[in-house]
Amino acid sequence: MSIFKPNVDKLISENNIPGLIKATSSRNPESRLKAFLALLNVEHKNENIIVALRKMKNDKDVRIRNTAILKLAEAGDEGILDDLRAIMVEGSQNDKIDALRILASRGKTDADSSSIIALALNDKKGMVQLEAIRTMGTLRDHTSIIHLEEKLHDTRHQIRLEAVKALGNIQSDEAVNLLIGSLTDNKLEIRRAAREIIEGIGSDKAKKALNDAPLMMLVKRMNEGVASKIDALIYIGKHRFPDALPLVHKATSDEYKNVRFEAVKALGAMRDKGSINTLARMVNDPYYDIRLEAVKALEHILDPACLKPLEKAKEDLNKSVREEAKKAYYTIQTRLEDLHKNK
Repeated sequence: MSIFKPNVDKLISENNIPGLIKATSSRNPESRLKAFLALLNVEHKNENIIVALRKMKNDKDVRIRNTAILKLAEAGDEGILDDLRAIMVEGSQNDKIDALRILASRGKTDADSSSIIALALNDKKGMVQLEAIRTMGTLRDHTSIIHLEEKLHDTRHQIRLEAVKALGNIQSDEAVNLLIGSLTDNKLEIRRAAREIIEGIGSDKAKKALNDAPLMMLVKRMNEGVASKIDALIYIGKHRFPDALPLVHKATSDEYKNVRFEAVKALGAMRDKGSINTLARMVNDPYYDIRLEAVKALEHILDPACLKPLEKAKEDLNKSVREEAKKAYYTIQTRLEDLHKNK
């Protein structure tokens, strides 16, 4: 038995709105899609048209469903964010990229749109991740800095480069700090981009960094061989040089284990709360002695945020890491409780 196909072209030429609305319920998917697109182009939409259009967001055909969501979002439908989130879960690569571009074109951020972009940032497809980073840069969303910081440690240089560009759009002091770290990236292209962006920002923070001779000397040393990097990190940790903290954070993703180890040791000596996210990442390092050093460093930072990575480290495969994590967790928890009692 053949599927009845309404003559949508004829309905369009006759401007038969009731017929087009009925066609959105056709058993033929192409007819439903063509009718939907025709109704979307109607200049003055009555309530019946709007109901028919929004119904298509739940179409049984995923291709039509996603097309409807994207087209409605593009047309400015404000109640579409939950549906865009669904696209990030089940949509094609192109659908996800289109959704991100629509969010960027809105020119505004809120908790819902930020969470959708963050979801795309962890997509399996690199192209979706790149578009998510570009969207963050376009929207200049300060809440995205924590996610961009993570991408600066990605093994793919294209991802790191886009993260640098996005931070250049945000231009806050926190973004400048991360850009300073990228002056020691292992790719010359990224180092040059970071410097040009910092120079272009021109804020007091940016100018101070580029004119800080000791800091720039450390940048130079961090761009040389492994031995030079290790010497620089030992120096930074020993003197607790706060302006060099971005260089230490960047060094925690170095390809050489000894560099990462000295970077974590330096963070332990500096005891800066701004290093908690970096140390939490290092609790997942492949080498147990680096994980152990990260746990020890977290123990010296009195902040509730340290408890989550330590909780994970309590289940580490290495016995020394587990025991140190349990001790560190108990120490911080006790000190926080005492602090609360004494208030």
